[in-house]
Amino acid sequence: KLSFTEKMNGMGKRVRSQVISLDKEPATEEACANLRLPPGSQVVRLVRLRYVEDDPLMVEHAFLPLSLFPTLAETFPHQGSLYEFLKSHYHITVCASDQTFQPIHLNAQQAGLLSVAPNSLGMLSKIVAYSHDEQPIEFSWSVIRGDKCMFYFRFREEG
Repeated sequence: KLSFTEKMNGMGKRVRSQVISLDKEPATEEACANLRLPPGSQVVRLVRLRYVEDDPLMVEHAFLPLSLFPTLAETFPHQGSLYEFLKSHYHITVCASDQTFQPIHLNAQQAGLLSVAPNSLGMLSKIVAYSHDEQPIEFSWSVIRGDKCMFYFRFREEG
């Protein structure tokens, strides 16, 4: 499962989101590079506070190409799975993703949103999500509470 909502629901957890902002804006250099967009391209930027059960878990900043999702800023319902919305409204399915994790200290703003003390340990996650034809459709970076996250990895030899 690639969707945060699906992963959490699969574990029997309740998930909800609070949209902090949803705007169209020029893509940053990092977003252009990860989405393979030319400089100056427009993106939809979705910033959400993600809750598991009733605890704030992460602040997510998602960037999607405006050229692929021209009405997303006006039509996204502010709740539910972004990936399910993209599938049902744009017929684009997330089929793969690359993800990195980096330990960080949360700044005062991040800590305030996540209900922890400033300088608490957290995790920075960066994701590039791809459609079936390996086109990047989302770049996101999220800060995750260090006291509420655990990651499991399984590696397998090919062949």
